[in-house]
Amino acid sequence: MNGVLVVLVGFCLIFGEALFAWKDSFLTVAQMRARGLISGIPLLGHGGIWSDALMLTPMLAIITYKYANQWSAKSILLAAVVSLVFTIIMCVVWVKGGFTTPESLTHDGTLTIAGWLHAVYMLGALAIILLFYFATSRLTSTPVIIVSLILAAHVVIANHIPLSLIGPDWYNGRNYRDLSTWAMVIVIWGALTWRIIS
Repeated sequence: MNGVLVVLVGFCLIFGEALFAWKDSFLTVAQMRARGLISGIPLLGHGGIWSDALMLTPMLAIITYKYANQWSAKSILLAAVVSLVFTIIMCVVWVKGGFTTPESLTHDGTLTIAGWLHAVYMLGALAIILLFYFATSRLTSTPVIIVSLILAAHVVIANHIPLSLIGPDWYNGRNYRDLSTWAMVIVIWGALTWRIIS
């Protein structure tokens, strides 16, 4: 049952992001351009949202279905607090980035409603991931490797590295050249590698 709930909540949040991005005229490139913006990231061009829908939500549902019965209230609370702190930091980073590259989640110096929904999604996703890695016993190497590979791919996609390599005319970012982006990716890859080998 927990896995079904994760799927329902995850897809409702993603659908809500799409709905509010549409209302904000930031769902598609055409809507974004109609706002007078030459470049930015409409929701349908945001690789991280596609990764949330196609990779993360199913993975989180499977994790919850298989392992949630092992998680204590204390470990859930701790994971939620750590995830909240990280989500707040990421929201600040998103808002700062929205000044340079306006997008469906943040522009004009604030998180959009779609951005707030994404923050809720991120908070839940991070909590489940932390619980998987640190509060689940009897994990074999296979699920740890699979989850780590999915997360490694998601981090690259969500940081717009493929988008910057493809280089559509509506996106001016060059994340594949950005040292801070790669530093974050490498740190996360290092943590995932550590968890695989430990």
